[in-house]
Amino acid sequence: MKLNRKKAKEICIELWTDLAKTGKYKKDWAGWEKYGGMDNDCPFCEFACNSAGGVVDACDRCPIVESGWVDCYEMGFEEWVRARQPRTRKKYAKIFLERLLGLK
Repeated sequence: MKLNRKKAKEICIELWTDLAKTGKYKKDWAGWEKYGGMDNDCPFCEFACNSAGGVVDACDRCPIVESGWVDCYEMGFEEWVRARQPRTRKKYAKIFLERLLGLK
């Protein structure tokens, strides 16, 4: 799916808002039915890869990195990935969402 930066951020916010409420995994988000699959189940990854001409793992073009973070793991994604319980995933999804909302 071709995304511009604004639409990628909108979808990311929609995704992480739902994850913060439900504690689900990204792959289980109902929004994929609406938007279709994306690289790494992430609108920012999809945007970055498309803007790099289809290059996989084009993290240097990710809006998270361009906003001054090292990567999504520094923003709290790693803690969310490691969480095993929905309650813990909700906690880390909220942290990630707060940081996502603060991006430039």
